[in-house]
Amino acid sequence: MKDAIRSATGGKGCDVVIDGVGGPVFGPSLAAMAVGGRYVVVGSASQSPGMLDSRHLLVRNQTVVGFIVAHVVDADPAEPQAALTLMCDLVRSGDVRPVVTTLPLEDVVEAHRLMESRDLVGKLVLTTGFSGTVES
Repeated sequence: MKDAIRSATGGKGCDVVIDGVGGPVFGPSLAAMAVGGRYVVVGSASQSPGMLDSRHLLVRNQTVVGFIVAHVVDADPAEPQAALTLMCDLVRSGDVRPVVTTLPLEDVVEAHRLMESRDLVGKLVLTTGFSGTVES
């Protein structure tokens, strides 16, 4: 992963890592960060800790922080709405493109395998082929 990211960034590395997995991706993601980069932990789907040698942060002037939206809501309930509006605007403009894999419902076993293997990047949507409306 480190080599692919460095290659894609002209050797610099990424400025920001947003990690919702932790554990096994922590070290490689940290190694792929640029000097002065920021690592934001937003979850721990792997349920295993990421190990850190703090000297790495020191010599590369990097920062690791945790973020959970509940604390932002407590401090300022309007802030999450503003952030959501900004994110929607970025998606609408094409500046941010969500990664979505779509599979038919019949492939639910494959979808489950992808989710368990952690080989999937982004979101997975199962489609039913239904295109009508539901009335209550």
